[in-house]
Amino acid sequence: MQFELFLARRSLFRRQSGRFVGFIRLLAITGLSIGTIALSLTAGILNGFEKNLIEKITGFDAHIRSTSLNHYRLKTPEKIREKLETVSEIQSIAPYASQEAMLKSQFETEGILLEGMLPEDFAVIQAPSKTTLTGRPFQNIDEIYLGKGVAKSIRAEVGDTVQLIIMKGTPSIFNPLQRYPVRVSGIFTTGMMEYDANLVYCHLSLAQKVFQMDDQISGFQLILERPEQTDKIAAKIQDILGYPYFHITWREQHQTLFRWLETQKLPILIVFGLIALVAFVNLLSTLVMIILAKEHEIAILQAIGMSSRRIQILFLTDGLLLGTIGIIIGLSVALLLQWIQMHFGLIHISADVYFIDNVPILISPIVILIISLSGLLLSGLAAWYPARKASKIRPVELLRYE
Repeated sequence: MQFELFLARRSLFRRQSGRFVGFIRLLAITGLSIGTIALSLTAGILNGFEKNLIEKITGFDAHIRSTSLNHYRLKTPEKIREKLETVSEIQSIAPYASQEAMLKSQFETEGILLEGMLPEDFAVIQAPSKTTLTGRPFQNIDEIYLGKGVAKSIRAEVGDTVQLIIMKGTPSIFNPLQRYPVRVSGIFTTGMMEYDANLVYCHLSLAQKVFQMDDQISGFQLILERPEQTDKIAAKIQDILGYPYFHITWREQHQTLFRWLETQKLPILIVFGLIALVAFVNLLSTLVMIILAKEHEIAILQAIGMSSRRIQILFLTDGLLLGTIGIIIGLSVALLLQWIQMHFGLIHISADVYFIDNVPILISPIVILIISLSGLLLSGLAAWYPARKASKIRPVELLRYE
């Protein structure tokens, strides 16, 4: 059998067997490679965006925010903190006060989300994810730290005095707007436009004062040792604190972003999967053309004793071989392009829209495995019909006039 297979491959696929056969085999491999590259890079870019987004968000905000259904205020924060400290998985606990407000400069007025924290807590939880463009984070009670978008909207600079405006109910003669002068200590950027355009940070005492909270707080920001366990830890905290407290994880707080990403994944993968499928259809047509071009040689092999089953195995093997070569080349090129992009960042995108300035690519081992196995399966299916057709060739009819 080994001799027959060797003879068959020499007869059918040696270089001297014709430029046409070699050319269409090269086209098949090229098509498979391009399809594999397209599918691999698509999956890699989607994975890269998701991983980068998770890293941004888990570094940008607390992993869990614990608050109360009672007007989002904790009336006995010290007792709650003592219970939270019993949860060993929690690394840091930081009180905060947060509410909507308005910020007015001499030029413009803008709606904001004002969040008050202790300076030492802000330095640990929030500051690492923010790049100070000018000035510094707040230190004193009368200072605020602006997002780049907010500063641009009201045309404020470091050192300017602006007004915090707090509205309680419907403004009237008997319910005037509350105004508090504050100084801009610094301007930051997170690289995420949605947050830069809305967030303003201040001292916890200032937030409690302007929101008339006395010693109450909005809740606690919690940092975990393992951010991926947020759902499990949030459920554990809920069991400890019970009603009326509830706990928002980083994934729940930014669920709109993740839903958007999930809705994009399936149609994009389907489109590029169809491109890859076209390459396997091309493989099928390639093998059919090879058989039509080599009917005479196949008939001779059958005449000297090679069975139809072995002819079929030969073409199945050849289809799998072509598929394997195409997949290996495609994955190799895709991984090379990933390395080039991640090291040199040749493809740029708008950071204001996508949160990052370079296209991230992460082709994971599971993606490589899925593409390889599905590619080999499709190669086998694509080769089955041509192999069956080759095994049905009748040497008597083809060699009758030789």
